[in-house]
Amino acid sequence: MSLGRGSFYFFDSFLIAGLQTVVPQLFFLGQAGAGAKTWLGACLLVGAAAMLAGIQSSRRWSLETVYHRWPRSRPYWLGVPVLLGSGLVALFSLKSPAVYLGCYAAVAFMQAYLFNAVDNAWLKTLPIERLKAQGTTAIVAQAAGTVAGPLFFTLGTGIWTVRGLGAAGALVTGGALWGLLRTGGLQALRPDPSAPASGNLAPADRWFLVYGLMVYAATVVLTANVIPILRNDYRVPDARRAAALVLAGSNLVGAGAVLGYFLLPLLVKRRTGSLRVQRPLGHGFPARAHQLIVTALLAGSALLYLRISVSLPYLLVIGSVFGVSFGFFRLLAREYASRRVALYGKAGLLTSFNNLHSLAQILGFLAVNALTWAHRLVSGSLDQTFILAVGGFTLLGGTALVGLRRGLRHEAVPDHPLLWSAVAAPAAE
Repeated sequence: MSLGRGSFYFFDSFLIAGLQTVVPQLFFLGQAGAGAKTWLGACLLVGAAAMLAGIQSSRRWSLETVYHRWPRSRPYWLGVPVLLGSGLVALFSLKSPAVYLGCYAAVAFMQAYLFNAVDNAWLKTLPIERLKAQGTTAIVAQAAGTVAGPLFFTLGTGIWTVRGLGAAGALVTGGALWGLLRTGGLQALRPDPSAPASGNLAPADRWFLVYGLMVYAATVVLTANVIPILRNDYRVPDARRAAALVLAGSNLVGAGAVLGYFLLPLLVKRRTGSLRVQRPLGHGFPARAHQLIVTALLAGSALLYLRISVSLPYLLVIGSVFGVSFGFFRLLAREYASRRVALYGKAGLLTSFNNLHSLAQILGFLAVNALTWAHRLVSGSLDQTFILAVGGFTLLGGTALVGLRRGLRHEAVPDHPLLWSAVAAPAAE
């Protein structure tokens, strides 16, 4: 997988992590005064809605659609990454909260549109046997960006640093668009007016999206409340620093585990000289792996709730459990959605899957506010209630997983090599 594609996925995750955690907090806590929390909540909701709109727009006006319907627009395509980079720089020079909110929404919209449009175009032009490598590159690069983004925006937001970031973002996203234009990949793609809309998904696809939404919602609620949980429930003296260590460690361990999962079969094949294949449940969906993911997430929630220890190593172990589980969830879920696109042309499924994180942000925001309001009526620890909410969303995800497996059993399994998973076997004589 090329360095350019890895850079594209890295910048996408880097920017999302910064926009959703650090960047708006830095502005509103410094500019909005007493109404900072209100402005911050509105900004995050507007940003999530803008991302949803950007992803849906990329479905309706995909790159191949724009390429063939409006050929005169091609010379102006590279202007969109320039606008994205300029908008990112502007976020660090604005003073008015209202203007900032509009600029934030515009940056979130452009980022979501560009990422989903390029991602879909790559999947449609990629040889089918390279989907797993594409998915692994995306997940590892995005995990690295998730770690680097908050650290960068927290430690270095000088004007020249931000301008450099804006220029780098324009180059990375512009390079992705230029590559699609230069190689002629879009010319070979034709918009299919008979393609099913994203609302005409099979039952298994719907269950898959519900399952993914619940897992994403669990992680959103957890990451949004790590600092108060460590400060109030675990009594950690420097909760902010400990939370940064736990979140960074969980992402690094998750990225390492995913990378090892991808490289280990290649190393074994190099030593043994052969592979044997084994068919997983319908359409290549690794049901047992997802069951282990749900079980691990529930175990991590239980360990966090029980508070067996308040030491940093204990918290790092819990973070590693969540990091590995969520890393494999993202890899396997994206790989499955990519298969559905490659085999059935279900671009709507991948679009909906890319929507899940923004939807989970809104769902998590509503859940946290509802629990905060309800806690006024009852006694008990609010932070432990948030941990229970993480477990509750995970349980709902496990229930959707059962429905997904049932839905797949009612579908005919096509005979295609993509649906076979490689497992190491002894070398052939």
